[in-house]
Amino acid sequence: MDTLAFKALGELRPLDYGVVMPMIDERVDSLETKFAAFMAGLDHHIARLDQNIARLDQNLERLDRNYEELKREARQHRLEWAQLAERLGRFAEDIVAPNIPRLGREVFGIPEPEFTAQRVEKRHIKNPSLFREFDLIYAGHAKIIVVETKATARVKYIVTSPTPSVICPGIFRSSSTTPRFPFLPAWP
Repeated sequence: MDTLAFKALGELRPLDYGVVMPMIDERVDSLETKFAAFMAGLDHHIARLDQNIARLDQNLERLDRNYEELKREARQHRLEWAQLAERLGRFAEDIVAPNIPRLGREVFGIPEPEFTAQRVEKRHIKNPSLFREFDLIYAGHAKIIVVETKATARVKYIVTSPTPSVICPGIFRSSSTTPRFPFLPAWP
């Protein structure tokens, strides 16, 4: 008998290889079988996981393409809406503009205009980096009518509309006593 021993039930006995080795062999064989089954199952799950990852990658690529296409379409739609809004604004301006000479004569007492211009961008006299855009300017007989046309009437346009005394200081060479009339027509 070998000197190796194990403690069983509180006593020290010599190890009997004839009895212990078959039990160990049986347990190792069982563990090897179970480990082989586990590895086969793990290989199957890894293969399925690889397939799922490949499908996920394809879906992400398709999602990226769709997202880029949606961004292009949204950019195009914003551009089209901006162009439509600009055309609507020009349409409203074109309706208002022909009526200003008559209003100038009948309402504001300007018999003949000295200056009239549509869609004007005017720089500040002292600071050229500052400028204002005007839809229509109609001036004459020491009076100026400044038209700001809106496609949609909103109260805030009237409330925030500058008063005649501050509508265009530094933009036009005129005395501070020159009457300036802001005119804010809107498309109904």
